[in-house]
Amino acid sequence: MPDFEPTVPEFLHRISTDYGDTDALVDNGQAISYRELERLTAEVALQLLTAGVSKGTRVGLLFPSDSQFAVNFLAATRIGALVVPISTFSTSAELSWVLRHADINVLLTQDAYLKHNYIECIEQAIPDIAGADRDTLFLASHPYLRQIIVYGEQSACWAKGSRDLAWNAQQIPHLDRAVLTAIENEVRPSDQLVLIYTSGSTSRPKSVMHSHGSIIRHLHVTRHMFSRGPGDRYASSQPWFWIGGLIAALLGCLLSGCALHCARSSGARSSDIAARLRQVREEKINFMPAWMHEAAVLLEHPEFKSHDYSFVKFGLGRATDSQGNPMDPSRMVNALGMTETAGVHSWEALQDPLPEHRKGSSGRTREGIERKIVDPESGEALPFGEEGEICVRGYSLMQGYYKLEREDCFDKDGFFHTGDFGYICEDGHLYFTGRRDEVVKVSGVNVSTVEVEQQLMAEDDVLHAYVIAIGEGAAKILVAAVVPAAQATPDENRLKRRLRQHLSSYKVPKRIVFFEEREIPLSAAAKVMKGKLREQIEAGMDDGGQ
Repeated sequence: MPDFEPTVPEFLHRISTDYGDTDALVDNGQAISYRELERLTAEVALQLLTAGVSKGTRVGLLFPSDSQFAVNFLAATRIGALVVPISTFSTSAELSWVLRHADINVLLTQDAYLKHNYIECIEQAIPDIAGADRDTLFLASHPYLRQIIVYGEQSACWAKGSRDLAWNAQQIPHLDRAVLTAIENEVRPSDQLVLIYTSGSTSRPKSVMHSHGSIIRHLHVTRHMFSRGPGDRYASSQPWFWIGGLIAALLGCLLSGCALHCARSSGARSSDIAARLRQVREEKINFMPAWMHEAAVLLEHPEFKSHDYSFVKFGLGRATDSQGNPMDPSRMVNALGMTETAGVHSWEALQDPLPEHRKGSSGRTREGIERKIVDPESGEALPFGEEGEICVRGYSLMQGYYKLEREDCFDKDGFFHTGDFGYICEDGHLYFTGRRDEVVKVSGVNVSTVEVEQQLMAEDDVLHAYVIAIGEGAAKILVAAVVPAAQATPDENRLKRRLRQHLSSYKVPKRIVFFEEREIPLSAAAKVMKGKLREQIEAGMDDGGQ
């Protein structure tokens, strides 16, 4: 556990003292030291105070994973604001829902990123914003939203710019470090730090609440997962608006004292992949974790095959133990966690090979985190080695889901029922065997099949829709089985285009297969048998059919 009060302001003071002029962030070749990061976040924190941000203010962040995200996240949380990172994949409909559900007071956003124009996206998400007063918004559609601050060259009549914040702070001479220090001293480990939206088994994602204490403590307890420290350079494609990127990449790197390199490019095009590999070489990045499907693409690219990457200690197909020796990938831990547990709840150090008889294990846990396996029907605890639902409680567990009561989140003993199935051995090693609910992981991202099904059935030419994942590992894809409405002429590409207007790209099925209603397999209770449906789809795909 940390030897200081586990809050972001104390965390920032500690890392700036410990690592000083060491590189903390590197963004497009521009390095920011730990000492400079503390100074920059202090400046922005004072600016945010002039926008009415204070303890408990809900601040939305809509930025790519870059230095602007990092500085604004740390600036807002060091003065006690509750930050809501927003996915850069969001459509206008998804953005509108998050802004309202999270009761966001102040939205900080980039003007544009890749193909996304966030000025246009906001205007589509909030139609009644046109002509609104930029100093104090009062909107019936989003009743708690008061200000929107845009970073970049574009702006709008309803938004302030980042320069406005800086100017406002300069007009208040007594708004200084003494004021900031007094505010930071009132931030407590029990204060809410972040709301992370995660896919669930319902049509809408749930918002997971974590406190300063749970996040900062868990950073310290899990820091040994990576053998990284000052002098190491880390890069990852994990977005920071999800728990994996926020914990393992942004905050985890800062705690360890290594340099976090913001991705120069993203995407699946050959030019994007080549740019990522060039960045690894030019910036001498030696930690490059990637999902299996990402690693496979990187390793097959000509840029990888024609250059030397022996300096990479972890990632890019290299798995070495703590002495730098090549490691059998089958003996690497398959750590298990989720947003609700602030990342991993079962793990081992990634560079410590699992015992031969524990291949495939998700690892053990640590003091302060408890796990148990229960019968999913009765809730009774099961003995070692027996499969059931994995339940967790402890210091890293979420405070709850926003807008749900505590009893809707935890059982009477305070355990969270994860929806994951598995079993625990007598020595504490946990084995994951599958999911209970309707969330599937495709390309490293959780997708609610219910959400996709409901969006499909909102189309006039769709009667029923059933979404499943087909394949394993990197080859897993999302497939929809659709029963067309009467008299409708099914068209796969047209349906995909419509879905992209409402869903993030990773939620759109790769294939849409059409069935007659009588072809959908049903149980005796008239429930769709998705296992049999999957078999039918796979058989049709193997035959080259629809």
